[in-house]
Formats: sequence, C-alpha cells, structure tokens
Amino acid sequence: MGFALHGALRDAGRARKPGGGRSSTGSATGSRRAEWWRRTLLSIQGGAAGASAGAGPSRRVCASRGRARSHVVLPEVGEHGRLAIDPSHNGGRIRQLARLEHYHCNVRRAAMKILALLEPAMLAQHTDAVITRLEDSCHCVRCEALETLGELEPATLARHANVVVAMLKDSDEYVRRDALVTLGKLHPATLAQYAHAVVAMLEDSGDEVRKWALEALGKLEPATLAQHADAVVAKLEDSECPVRSTALEMLGKLEPATLAQHVGAVFARLEDSDWRVCSEALETMGKLEPAALAQHAVAVVVRLEDAVWCLRRKAMTTLHQLDPAALAQHADAVVARLEDSSKSVRKCALETLGKLEPAALAQHANAVVACSEDSSLGARIAALRTLRKLPRFVTHGIDSKLLSDSLELDNLAAARGVQPEEVVTEQPERLVFAPDASSALRSRLLGRLAWYRCRLRLRVERLALYWYALPYRPSGPGHARDVEAWGQMNKRSRQI
Repeated sequence: MGFALHGALRDAGRARKPGGGRSSTGSATGSRRAEWWRRTLLSIQGGAAGASAGAGPSRRVCASRGRARSHVVLPEVGEHGRLAIDPSHNGGRIRQLARLEHYHCNVRRAAMKILALLEPAMLAQHTDAVITRLEDSCHCVRCEALETLGELEPATLARHANVVVAMLKDSDEYVRRDALVTLGKLHPATLAQYAHAVVAMLEDSGDEVRKWALEALGKLEPATLAQHADAVVAKLEDSECPVRSTALEMLGKLEPATLAQHVGAVFARLEDSDWRVCSEALETMGKLEPAALAQHAVAVVVRLEDAVWCLRRKAMTTLHQLDPAALAQHADAVVARLEDSSKSVRKCALETLGKLEPAALAQHANAVVACSEDSSLGARIAALRTLRKLPRFVTHGIDSKLLSDSLELDNLAAARGVQPEEVVTEQPERLVFAPDASSALRSRLLGRLAWYRCRLRLRVERLALYWYALPYRPSGPGHARDVEAWGQMNKRSRQI
C-alpha cells in the first residue's frame, strides 16, 4: 500500500500531559482534535486504514539522504499524523498526487510534505503537479510547494527558476520568503541571472523577506556579490536587528580588498544598540587584511571593556588577526583582560598574547606566568602554550616535563579534533595541569625573565653606545671633524 498510518492512532482521543499523565483540563478539546486528525488521515488513506493496521510498519525511504525520512509530522498533527510513503510503489504516488486536489488545505499540505520525501530524480517526474500548487488558495500549501521544489537537484530546479522568481510577487510574506530560500539552492552561476530580482526584495515590507534576500545574495560568488555590495551596505541601517546582522555576515563574504571599501559602514555598527549586531561587525572586521584592520584597531580595543562578555571575547578574537608588530601596540589592553571575569575571555587573551614576537611577549610574561595557576583548566593550558613561545633562553631546562606535556596535549587534541580540556578530563592522571603543579615553574620562570629583561636592556644600551660612537671611528666623519677642530685649537694656542 502506498500509505501506512503510523504513530498512535490507537491513542486517538487521548490527551496527555508532557510527562505522560492524563490531563484533567482540555481533554475534551484534545480528544476532538485527535479524532478530527484520525478522520483526516483515514481520508488520505482512502479508507484503507484497516488494511494497513496489521500490515506492520512501512519500509524506510530515502535513508541515503542523511536523515530519517520514513515519516513526516505536521506541527498541528503531533504523533497522530505520522504518514509514510513507499517511493517504489507507483500506486501510492498516484494516490498522493490525487490528494493535491483535496478540498481541505491541510490534506493538500500533508500530501505536498510527503511528496518532498521522494528522491530528487523521482520527484522531478512530478514537478508539474507541484508547480500547479503554487497557485493554491492557501498560502501554507504554496509555501510547501516551494519547499518541495527546493528538494530538486539544482540543475533541475534551474529549469523552473522563472516560476519561483514569479512567486517573489506573492501577496503573502512567508511565500515570498520561501521563494527566496528556494532560489538560494540554485548554483551561484544560475542564481546570478536573477540577482537583480533578489536585490529588489531587500526593500520588501517583511523583515523575514529582507533577511532571506540577503542570505540568497550571500550564495553568489564574491565577485558577483561585490556588484551588489552597495545594496547590502544599505541594509546596515535596517530597523530590524536580524537584517542588520545578516547584512554584516554577507559583507564578510566579500574579498578583503572589496570589504575594505565599505569598512566605514561596518565600523559604525560597533555602536549598534544590539550586541549581536556589534558581534557580527567585529567578526566581519576580522576578515580584513591585517594592515587594513590595524587602522581601526583602537575601536576594537574599546570593545574589550564591554559589559557583554561575548563582545569582549569577539573583540579579542578580532585583535588576534593583527600582525605581531601591530598587536604589540595594544598588548597592555590584552594583558588587562587576563583578569577578566569570564574564563573564555582570559583564555582568548592568552592565545592572542601568544602571537607576539618572543621579545615583546617577554615584557608581559609575568602576567602569563600568573595565569598558569588560573582556576580554569582551559586558561592554564593556554598559558603553558603561550609560555612555550618565550625565547629559548628563558624556558631551557625549566620544568621541561610540564611544558613538554602541554605540547603533547596540544598534538593529541589536534589529532582527535577536540579541545585540550577534553583530553585532560578524559585522562585524570594528567595532574600535571593542576594549579599547584605550576608553582615551581612560576618561580623559576620569573627569575629567568628578570635576567632576560636585564640582558635586553644592556643590549639596547650597548647598541645605542655603538651607534653614538660609530661616526668617531678613524675613518668616520666625526673623527675627521674632531682632528680638524683640535688642530685649530692648537694653532690658536700657539698664537697666544
């Protein structure tokens, strides 16, 4: 049989609480709703529910598509509305197509949902029937028809793209939205042919439509998207937060050189009233070239003091994209975040400091060493990882067990594709990462760092003295001037 009634039809008329007990209130309404759906589903089956009751469950279909597609559940149906279709059964498909003409919109909608479970190649044979439902009187059925078309292969969908584009003028906001979602499943080259129609939807009255129009534009190739960048930038002033956030996300898909042309508009969103938009602005700025980002680094540093910890972490992640020389100019602001109330921000700050040159990192190593006793396991591991980047003179021979174990831990975590903290949690014997285990490391490193900074200072003084004395070498201009001045002094003294 083409259709089989799954779920709990035997429980029809029984309304239960989420915990499984009977509800004393609303049971009559629940019973009527369950009974109505039972009769509707029997109608879909053509009165053959009795024949299917003892036939057992239907065969699973479309298992190769990555998710269980043996049944579809309408939100209004719940467990009483589980339907299945056997794609190998031609009679079931014929009966299903006939239900697309049913007088009740919920039946047509359910039939369309079940058709969407077919494999794309089989569904392509019935696209005409699906397209016919794009003119259905019920907007829900039109939405389902668009979603069903989205299940086609991109090459097949391209042949019907004009029909989908025409639905962008539908009177219902959700139909227009689903038309944009379906267009977004086209190949970028095909979608580019309809880019102007999608751009026009950026001025739609529905915020969901504007958002998904931006999403569709984001499927274009960067070079094609750049042609419509001005329209995307204009949406940064939209009244709805999700639209502004999506516009920033789409700008982040541009090439860095193209994005730099609009960095002023992105920079302005750092002052947005919604923290999610600010976060997306920081994410987008992080995709600039390091040299371009360095010009706006001060504005990013300001966000390190934000009250929302997510923004502080995102700002730290953005600073991490700077070149070591540019990052060194803001190292003090990064070091201040090592005492942040959020362990995630502290960890990110340690990772950012690890990008400094060894000599620059040594200037702030005391604060990093202190973090080796942090209460957060992730921060302690990040501190040890950063300490490994100090000059070899500082770390040579100092608690090599602790530093080498941290390197081994990083390699093991990278091989398994997990965070180092997960490896330590799974292997409690790695007590070397306990806070007390790094106390000896701290005292020895502090001594080495003090001597290292002293060496740096003496080296700088020696170089300064060398360059000061360089002109006064026998072959230098300073020496010649001094010899001439000395001769003139001797001549005047003889005249006296």
